[in-house]
Formats: sequence, structure tokens, C-alpha cells
Amino acid sequence: MRTFFAIMFVCLSVSAVAAPPPPPPPPPVSEPSVQPREDVPEVLSASDCGHPNKITCSLVILPIASLLLPGLGQYWDGQTGWPYTLAAAAGLGGATAAVANTEGALVITQPRAQLFLLGAQLWIDASLLSAYETYRHRVVDRVGFQDDLSTVPEVLIAPFDVRALARLRVLIPFLVIGAAGLGSAFVDEDGMTYESAPFEDFRVTDGLFAFGVSYGAGVGEEAFFRGYVMHGFDRVVGMHPLLANTLQASMFATAHADFSWGFLVRMAFGMYTGWLTQADDYNLRDAIFLHTWWDVFVFVGTVATSRRNGTATLSLPAIRF
Repeated sequence: MRTFFAIMFVCLSVSAVAAPPPPPPPPPVSEPSVQPREDVPEVLSASDCGHPNKITCSLVILPIASLLLPGLGQYWDGQTGWPYTLAAAAGLGGATAAVANTEGALVITQPRAQLFLLGAQLWIDASLLSAYETYRHRVVDRVGFQDDLSTVPEVLIAPFDVRALARLRVLIPFLVIGAAGLGSAFVDEDGMTYESAPFEDFRVTDGLFAFGVSYGAGVGEEAFFRGYVMHGFDRVVGMHPLLANTLQASMFATAHADFSWGFLVRMAFGMYTGWLTQADDYNLRDAIFLHTWWDVFVFVGTVATSRRNGTATLSLPAIRF
């Protein structure tokens, strides 16, 4: 019996030595994260809200906080934030002063109404651009997305970049929108054509007002909705590009608080400029150029018609034409 156990012990020992080791356990599956670029110095620790891996906090909460408090994201990152804060404060102060002690509806031809809209647009633009730059700094400068998300200086000069008209996808809607916007000044409420010059009462200050508000809307809204919201849905969340475009266009149209036929028009326009942006790999130049001049044509036609008819009133807080 002792011999039997001795032989069994030797056999088991040999088989244990000869047998291959068990395979290592599979590595734990982790959630996908945004990896910062190696060539960019680390400014924030991994536990900080500003770190790109903290997607909810870094790419959602901080940009939205910058929307409410312009410049906040830039201060957080150690960048220059005072231009956003100063512009927002100046715009808000100017808009408030323009309508102080005002009773009744404002008419768009009134200087105080134009100053109110210019001030409000400046405030909104500072907010939208601060949110956009907060987001862009993380996904481009620190993470290294290959998309060509325009810088803020590029965004600001895009309305003047006439090279956009060399592309038919910009030129054709530009001409259609221009004809419709300016052509509206030639037709009265009954659809009859005016015999007198429709722009005879149009003033230089009206033109400056129309371009100022349109410039702000084109720059700020395209940067926020197409550059931030759509890019986030598309490239960070990983939605289908068409779904990302539809969602941002819906948000864009809803933000204008006009749920008449104008909602569908803005929805369609938002999807078109969204498509332009995606086709340009998130370069915002063409979308900003088209949006700015869309608004210029509409505002010029609206002001010219208002000069002639004394219509186009504004009601606060919503703005309606």
C-alpha cells in the first residue's frame, strides 16, 4: 500500500509540473474615455472637472456654465476670459438701458429698439462663444480630435470670407435667400408690388443695425449649435451624423421661441448648415457665412418694410417680427 501511494504521489507531481499554467483572467472592460494628447502639457489633474476624461463635467457642465457665466470656462483653464465677460456685461447693460422706462411695444425702426437688439445680441454672442471655446479647447487642443473645428478668431472673420461663394452649395442658397429677403420689401401685405422705391426711407444706421445683429447671430449660433452641440453628439457621443444634425437643428429652432411656420424654416436651415459643417469636417466657415447673410437680407427687408408701413414691432421678452 505504501508503494502504491508513493507511485501516485510521483505521478501527480510530474503531471503538475508538466501541465501548462492556467490562462490569465481577461482584463476588466472599462468605459470608453477621451484620451488627452501626449504632446499637450497636463494642466488639470485627472480628478479635476476640467479633465477631458470627465466627459459629463468637462464637456457638458463647464460649457453650459460658460454659457450662463461667459468667460468661466476660460478662467477655469487659465486662459483669457475677460473679453467674454466684458462683452456680455456691456451687451446686457446696453440692452437694459435701451428699454428702461419703456412702455408698450418697440418698433424695429426706433433707435432704442435697435440698441436693445444689438446689446442683447452682444450678450448672447459672448455666452455662445465662451461655451464653444470651452468645449473646443478640450476636444481639439487637449484631446486632439482630427476635426477642423474653427478657432474663435476664424469664427469671427468667417462672415467676411467671400471665398465661400465659390462653392455652389453656398452660392445657390445665398442667391435664393437674398432674392426672397430683399424681394419682400417690394411687396405689400396684399401681395401687390409697390410703385415707389421700397428703400427710399432706409437709413445708414438701419444697415449697420441689420449687419450687426446678423453678424452676431451667424457667428454665435453656428459656433454653439453646429460647432459644439452637433460635434458633441456626432464625434463624442457617437451618434449617427444625420441624427446628430437633426437633434441640433431641433434645438436651434426651439431656441428661437417661434413655433409657427418659422420653426420649420429654421429647422430646415439648421439642418442645411449642419450638413455644410459636417461636409467640411467641422470647419464652420461656410455655415457662418451663409447664416450671417441670410439674416442680413431678412433684417434689411424687414426694416425697409417697417419704415414704409410702420409695422414690425418687438414684444419682450420674446422677440417677434
